Amino acid sequence: LVDTNTSIHSISDTLLSLTPKDATVAEGLFKKIYALYTENPEKNHFSCLSLIYEILGLFISGKEKNYPAPLLKALELFQSSYHNPSFSISSVSEELKISDAYLRILFSKHLNISPAAYLKSLRFDRAKPLLSTGYYSVKTVSTMCGYENEKNFSIAFNVITVSGCLGKIS
Repeated sequence: LVDTNTSIHSISDTLLSLTPKDATVAEGLFKKIYALYTENPEKNHFSCLSLIYEILGLFISGKEKNYPAPLLKALELFQSSYHNPSFSISSVSEELKISDAYLRILFSKHLNISPAAYLKSLRFDRAKPLLSTGYYSVKTVSTMCGYENEKNFSIAFNVITVSGCLGKIS
């Protein structure tokens, strides 16, 4: 016999865990993706990808709920801007009106990683599946992941993957 109460509870818990924290934000992001994509799919490809990652971030539940507001905002900025070569740690600090040192403290205390290492890890976590498809050139992937040129990307990517000095971010 199957315990229907247990099954119903586990299904309900699973569905609840798949519900975004703020459905209205997700809805707004989907509308933004639609507008950008219908306007010019090729030009807005990277912006749409960033928004998709932001939506996926809404589905994450757990520890991040206890993060301080500046750290949550910083993580949002990293997720939405990592593909921009001019994106920098200083630009995040300026946007949040906090010092670079305080941003480093927030990352170290709550994520056990520096903002610079987080950005590199984020970029490489996005690059690995793109490279593994074989569909995109290294130059295209480097551009998609926020590097100004493929030489810098290749050097950094080889250092990271060969030495394994950056771990996965949990």
